Amino acid sequence: MRKKLTVTVAEDVYEGLRNVIGARNISIFLAFLARPHVVSADMDAAYAALAADETRERQALEWVEGTMAEVAGDWEGRDEARRGSFRESNERSWHNWDFPPAVG
Repeated sequence: MRKKLTVTVAEDVYEGLRNVIGARNISIFLAFLARPHVVSADMDAAYAALAADETRERQALEWVEGTMAEVAGDWEGRDEARRGSFRESNERSWHNWDFPPAVG
């Protein structure tokens, strides 16, 4: 649920927020800045509870290690493929937004 809050700031701060963040995004920006300072106790407790679950931690570690091994395997030979792709794309015209195809 959202609550309305009226905040008074200096004129230059307000103008800076409007110019940099945008008039309709100031509330979201301020909530994003304030959240870690006012909601952290609940977040810390939630992370502590997750870390205490040894089964979940073990599964998460296995997943991360598996993903890293998979990514490392995918990158073998990638440099050669990328150089070949770059050479092929350089033979084409670079105008009219004709970029080389994404590798991956």
